[in-house]
Order: sequence, then C-alpha cells, then structure tokens
Amino acid sequence: MSESTSLARASRSEARAWFGAFLVAVCYGNVYVGVTLPAALFLLPFIAWRCPPPVSPPTVTWLMVACGVTPIAQWMLGHGPTTRSDFIEYFPIFYTALVAWGLGGLVIDAEDVVTPLLGGAALIAVLMVGHMIMYPPRIFAFYLVKATAATPLGRSNYLAVFFLIALNVALYANAPWARRAVVPLCLAIGLSLARIGSGFAVLSLLMWLRFVGVERRSTGLVVSGFAACAIPILVVGGLSAQPPSLERGDSLADIAAYHDQESIASLESISVRGELWSDAVDAFLAYPLFGVPKSVWSKVGEQVVVGGAHSSILTSLSGRGLWGTFVFGCFVVTMLRVVGCRRSKSPTWRGLSIALVMTLIWSLIEPILFTPAYACLTTALVSVTAFSGKHAVELRLAGTCARVAA
Repeated sequence: MSESTSLARASRSEARAWFGAFLVAVCYGNVYVGVTLPAALFLLPFIAWRCPPPVSPPTVTWLMVACGVTPIAQWMLGHGPTTRSDFIEYFPIFYTALVAWGLGGLVIDAEDVVTPLLGGAALIAVLMVGHMIMYPPRIFAFYLVKATAATPLGRSNYLAVFFLIALNVALYANAPWARRAVVPLCLAIGLSLARIGSGFAVLSLLMWLRFVGVERRSTGLVVSGFAACAIPILVVGGLSAQPPSLERGDSLADIAAYHDQESIASLESISVRGELWSDAVDAFLAYPLFGVPKSVWSKVGEQVVVGGAHSSILTSLSGRGLWGTFVFGCFVVTMLRVVGCRRSKSPTWRGLSIALVMTLIWSLIEPILFTPAYACLTTALVSVTAFSGKHAVELRLAGTCARVAA
C-alpha cells in the first residue's frame, strides 16, 4: 500500500468522524454561553483546522452574506434591529454561511451520512423521553403532555422535523440495518405528539412502499410504522379528553395551568394562525423591500406578535422583505438542486431530497426554515453532498495528500 493511499484513507476516516460528531452535536441542540448557540458550532474551528476549507467560499456562503445586507439596510432606513430578539433572528444567516464554508474541506460519501444522522435522532429520542419521564405534567392533558416532549434542541413539532429527516434517510439508505430504525423513528414522532409530523411520516412510508413495491416485508414495515405514529397520539388524546374541573377534585392551580397551556396551544389552530399571518402580511406591506425587525413588526398590526408568524415564508417576508426572501430562496433552490442531482445516484440522497421537500412544505405553517439547528443540519448535508461524487472525492483526497506531503 502506497504512502499516499494510506494518507487518503486516514483523511477520509477522520473527515467521516468529524462530520458524524457535527451531526450528533446539531441533534443535541443548544448550549447557553451568555447567548444560546447550537453546540455544533463549537466543533467548526477544529474541523476547519483538521480539514481546511477551500480558499474561495462556496456559493451558499456568498448568498448568506448577501442576505446579511438586510439588517444594514434596515438601519439605514431608520428601523434596524434594536432588541436582543431582533439580533437573534439573523443568527441563522451567519450559521449557514459559517457551516457551508467550515465543512467545505470534508470528503463524505452518501452512506457516511446514515449512521450519524440516525445516531443523532436516537439521541433526540432518548433526551425527549427522559424529559417526559422526569417532568410529567400535573394534569394528563394532551397539550400539557406535548409540552414535556422537549430537549435542548426544541419541543414537540420541532423535534419531529429531525425525526422525519432521519426517517426518510433510514427508508432509502443502502444499508439494510437502517430499516430497523424506521419503526422506532415513527414511534418517536408519535411520542412527540406532532400530528402534522405524523401525517408526513405516514406519507413518507407510503411513498417508500410505492418506490420499493408492495410485498409482504415492506407492507409489514409500513403498517408497523403507521401504528407507531398513531397509537401514542390516540392514547394521549383519548385519556386527556376531560379537562380539569373542581367537580373532579382538581385544584385551582391545576385548572389555571391547564387553561394557560391551552391558550398557548391555541396557536396551533388555523384561526389563530390566520390572525398571525394577517399581521405578518401587514408588516410586509408596510416595509416590503427589506422587511422590519420583530420589535417593530409587533407594533404594526393591532395584535402584539410575540411568537412570530408561524410560517417560515411570512416570517421571511415580514422580517427580511423581498430582498432577503429572494436571496434565501436562491439558497433553497441551490440546496434542492444539489441534492436532486445526487438522488438518482444514491438512494440515501433520494430519501434526503424527499425529507427536505416535506420540511419545506411543513415550514409554510411552522417556523422551521429560519431556525439555528435546521439551518446547520441542512447546510451541512448540502455542503458534503456537493462533494460526494467519486471524481470529486478523488480530487479532494489528492489535494489533502499533497498538503500533508508538503
């Protein structure tokens, strides 16, 4: 075995290890260091040191830099970000640019994504179930139970987004063992009590069944996955049908806690979301070109908007205007084109492309796109996808060996 071949294999093994650690850290969630940051960001300096990124930043980085013009333009127009929450809204833009460049030196094949992504999903599930066991609600009510499905990454619906991505990768991965994770992932989605997420999971199962063909084993897997998604939601919903009351012996504190949570949960209703969407449209119409920070946006409509528009598209239009939305749209198109070009060459990328499309559709009614962890995860996957071809791998490995030899 030649020295250059040995160096190449060592480099690729190290790149695989760093990438796996990065994905698991993304799935762990956030850490607080004066400000809340994704844990994965702390690995980027080490990754860039061991696997130097390209001198010329990739297209994604330049797109995010262009999107970063938005707050500068808002300042020049007299309504720039002023509060802490305003500045936090722009952090994902910085994360995306940093991750796209920082991971540019990694050499990853399609199947190198499967293990760390499923491992990260397992970590989310363990932390979520552990939190539900350690902090049970005082009253067994659907939304109170749903609120306990939490980890440092987020809560309920947001966790289901990551389970959904892992589910589609597990379904289409070349490794047969990955299919063993399908039912546990469906169960994790069900336990998160994310009803829309469960619907997307069932759709994913049906699409995969159509792809592989109807036969005994695949049909059994789909039926088991469907049951794993549905049973936790049906059980919790059925057992929590009765709200607390004095007649049943519940305390006033319990009743108040229940109604407080119900008022928060009402954000999930279409009627309340419609009001939030209307306010976001008003903010966009008032500041169409570059948008307006949330602290100003909350004063545009009659209703004070605290939780955002509950829609990634309207959040972008109201907060970043036409310019920021156009630039971020270019990023989304780039992301889909990069993954779409690989879907015919690897089943893993096919599953990933399906998951990305589903989460984009889901983001129409949920704040998903402009969130730190989702930005880090999707950017990481797209960055390594762009260099996953055999010829590109050989070129990148040759460059690594040349640098080591020098």
